[in-house]
Amino acid sequence: MSNRPRKNYDYGRAGIAMVTLKARPDMWLCRITQDSFKLSPIGHIVHDHLKKIPGFYPQAKIGQCQIMPDHLHTMMHVVADLPPGVTLHSVFRGFKIGVNRECRDRFVASSFQVFEKGLNASLVFTPDHL
Repeated sequence: MSNRPRKNYDYGRAGIAMVTLKARPDMWLCRITQDSFKLSPIGHIVHDHLKKIPGFYPQAKIGQCQIMPDHLHTMMHVVADLPPGVTLHSVFRGFKIGVNRECRDRFVASSFQVFEKGLNASLVFTPDHL
C-alpha cells in the first residue's frame, strides 16, 4: 500500500508520520567520524526542541529520531487529533521557528535559519509499513 495521502488528507488527525527536515547547506547538525558521533551546538538545540514538542501538543509523541549531518529524521505519533487549525506541518513550522530563535540568541546573529523550507512527511497507514 502506498504511503501517499489521499487528496485533501487532514494532517491534523491522529496517525503516524516519518518526518524529514533538511538543513540548509551551511548548517551542520552533527559530525560523524569513523570512531564517533557528536552533535554540533546546533544539533543539541535541534534535539532539545524536538523533545519539547509534546509540551506544546500533548497529542503528539516523538518516537525514534536520528540527527544526521545535514538532515533530521523523526517519527511522530499523533495519538489524538490535533487542535482545530493545527497540522503536522504547523507543528514543525513552530519547531523550526523555536530552533531558529534560540540559535539567533545563542550565536548572536540577526538572522538564522537552520532548516530549508518545508518538510517531507511519509505517512504510515499500516503496521506493515511501520
